[in-house]
Amino acid sequence: MDTIKHIGVVESVEKTLIKVRIAQQAACSSCEVAGHCHASESKVKVIDAYASSLSHPFRVGQEVEVVGRSSQACSAVVLAFVIPFILLVSALATGILLGWGEPVAALTGIGVLVPYYLLLFLFRERLRSRFRFTVQYPDA
Repeated sequence: MDTIKHIGVVESVEKTLIKVRIAQQAACSSCEVAGHCHASESKVKVIDAYASSLSHPFRVGQEVEVVGRSSQACSAVVLAFVIPFILLVSALATGILLGWGEPVAALTGIGVLVPYYLLLFLFRERLRSRFRFTVQYPDA
């Protein structure tokens, strides 16, 4: 099984739910001239993850590894970018073909995204269970 791993620091622990702070870095951030380039960036994110084993408790401030499946990443990209893009372009093209004019077609395209993101919000608990990360000790 292909996995995606990130090293992070435990922010809080609530039974099996562990909040982990990770530094998400652009691919070029490891470049030697990244400090002088505006393309490199780093963002701090807090991720909800679950303990892979309760036999070894995790502590706040401890360095851990957050693990997710690669298939989760692909599904997340589809939900976050591909489907909204298709909806936006389809609504825009439909509006233009119906002769609504570009401003109205553009507003329609944006308006189509509102119910889509509302649906994602309403099903957030189901999505949260589908996109589940685990925490483990870093590989030695």
